[in-house]
Amino acid sequence: IARLTGEVERLQTKAKTTAEKVSALETENGTLKSASAKETEAAKASADAIQALKAENDTLRKEAKTASDKAVELLAAVGHKAPVDNEKPDAKSADEIKKEFAAITDNRKRGEFYEKHKDVLLS
Repeated sequence: IARLTGEVERLQTKAKTTAEKVSALETENGTLKSASAKETEAAKASADAIQALKAENDTLRKEAKTASDKAVELLAAVGHKAPVDNEKPDAKSADEIKKEFAAITDNRKRGEFYEKHKDVLLS
């Protein structure tokens, strides 16, 4: 009986230790699930912010193009013309230059291109 009592006590101690480990693992699992949910939420918020910025960027590009086109029209309407250099054999056509200008999205590059080709753009 003493031997069985000792064996029962050892098994009860082992069961208690195992129950404590299970409880600790369940707590850790809950913490990890919470952290994962927060990271997922942060990733979604970042993705939403990126989409919003892309939409805003597209809108600003369209507005810039519209404003630029309007400026070219206004200058042409008042008869502003710059002197035209003699065409070189490898020179681009006016339509090609206008299409290239319309395709430029960077404002700095657009300004540089305009300064270089304003005589064609305003004609």
